[in-house]
Amino acid sequence: MSRIDRILNAIGLSRNKEIKKTYYRNFVAAMQSRLRANWTATRIEINNEIKNDLPALRARARDLRLNNPIVAGAVIDNRVNIVGPNGFDLQPMVKFFDGSSDQFANDVIKKAFDKWSVRRYASASQRLSFLMIQYLAIDHLFIDGEIILRIITDKKVTKENPFGFTLDFIDPNDVDHDKNENLPNGNTILMGVEIDEWRRLKAIWVKDKDKYNELYSFNGGNSKRISAEEIIFVYDPLHFKAVHGITPLAPVMTTLKDLDMWEDYSLQNAKASAAKMGFLKKPLDAIYDYQGADEVEGETSSEPDAGKYMDFEGGTVEELPAGYEFQAFTPEFPHAQHAEFVRNNGRKIATGIGRDYTSLFGDRENESYSSARSGELKQRATYSYLQSIIREQMLIPIYENWLKFALLNGQLEPLRMSDIERYKDHWWQGYVKPWVDMQKEVDAQKAAEEAGYISKIQIVSQMGNRYEDVLADKKKEQELRKKFGVEDGNTKTN
Repeated sequence: MSRIDRILNAIGLSRNKEIKKTYYRNFVAAMQSRLRANWTATRIEINNEIKNDLPALRARARDLRLNNPIVAGAVIDNRVNIVGPNGFDLQPMVKFFDGSSDQFANDVIKKAFDKWSVRRYASASQRLSFLMIQYLAIDHLFIDGEIILRIITDKKVTKENPFGFTLDFIDPNDVDHDKNENLPNGNTILMGVEIDEWRRLKAIWVKDKDKYNELYSFNGGNSKRISAEEIIFVYDPLHFKAVHGITPLAPVMTTLKDLDMWEDYSLQNAKASAAKMGFLKKPLDAIYDYQGADEVEGETSSEPDAGKYMDFEGGTVEELPAGYEFQAFTPEFPHAQHAEFVRNNGRKIATGIGRDYTSLFGDRENESYSSARSGELKQRATYSYLQSIIREQMLIPIYENWLKFALLNGQLEPLRMSDIERYKDHWWQGYVKPWVDMQKEVDAQKAAEEAGYISKIQIVSQMGNRYEDVLADKKKEQELRKKFGVEDGNTKTN
C-alpha cells in the first residue's frame, strides 16, 4: 500500500472516494442533474444555432415591436437618444500634409453631403432622407439584429441624382436563409451569406420576388447574388464565426411575453372580480329550485339559461330565498405582490438589453438624484456602444463610397480625385443627450478641469461638439457683434 493510501485509510477515506470528491469540486455548472436536465451540455457551432433559431427569433421580435409597449418604447428611445433629432453629424477633418486643417476642403465636403442627404438623393425610393435612413437602420439593428443597405450607382436609377450615388434597404427577411452550399471557387454560402476561406464577405443571396407578392408573404423560388461591393452589412456579432446578427431582445423575449401574459391574466381576474359579487349556495335538502327575482324593471329574469339569479345594485338590500345562503366571491387579485413581481421582471428585462430600469419602464418611485444619475450613466454607455457600431460599420462605409462618387461626378470641385485618401479623414458625431440638471454637470466638469483630470476639448466632445467648432463660432460671434455694434448684450448707437 502506498503512503498516500495509508494516509487516506487513516482518516477514513479511500482513493476512489477522494477522486470522486475532487471531481465534484470541478465546475458545478457543468454537472448534470435532474434539476438541469433541460440545460444543454453539448457544444454547438454558432452558425448552426443561428440557422435553427433566427427565423423564429426575428418573427417574435417583430411581433413584440408591434404589440409590446416596452419594446415599442425602447424603439422610440433608440431613435431619440442614439440617432437624435438631427442624426449623426458628418464632420470632415481634412488636413494639409503639415497637419493643419484644410478648412476649404472641409466646407466643400460638408456642404455637398448636406445637399445629398435630402430624400430626393439619399434613397433610391426618393422617400427617405438620410436622417430617416438612420432611424430605420437603428430599428433594424434592435429588432432584426442586422442592417443591410445596398449601394446603388446604376445610371438608370441615379439619372436624376447629380451624385450618382444612393442607398436602398434590403429586408433581412429577404436574404435566402435556406441557401447553403460550397462553391467551386472555394467560397461558402451560409444562410444566404457568401464568404471566402478567411470569412470575408463576398456577397449575399436574396430571394427573387416582386413587390406584389409582398402582400402574401410569398418568398419566391430563386435567389440572386449581390456582390459585397454593393452591400453595407451591419450587425453586432455574437461570435467571430457568426454570419448573421441576432436581435438583442433574444435573452429577454420569454420574460417580456410572460410579463404580458401575467398582466393579461391579472386584468381578466380583476374583471371577473368586478363583474361577479358572489354565489347563492343551495342546501342539499332544499325542496325547490330558486328561479330568480320575479321582475327586473318589468321583465322576468327566470329563464333557465340566464345564468343570473340576483342583480347587485348600490344602496339596496336583498332578501335571500328560504334555505339559501350567500357566498361571497373574493379572489383578492391583483395580488399585493403584483407590483413587485412586475418590477423584478422589469429589472431583468432592462439589464438584458443594457438599459436603465426606471427609464425603460417609467417607474420613478423612490428614485433619488444619485440613483437616477447612475442609471442615466449606464444608459448613456449603451447609447455610445450602439453609436459606435453604427458609426464603424455603416456611416464610415457610406461616407467613403459617397466621397468616391461625388468626386467622380464633379460635385466636390475644385477638389481632386487624386487627393481622395486625404479627404477620407472625418468623424461622425453622435447625439449626446443633455443632462436634466445641467448646472450640476457643468460644475462637476469645471472642477475636474481645474484639478487637471480632463481638458476643455474632452468636455466639449462629451457634450456632442467639436472644440474647433466652438472656437470658430465664438470668433464668428465676436465678428458679428463688432459688425452690428453690440457689446455685452447692449446695442451701441453709432
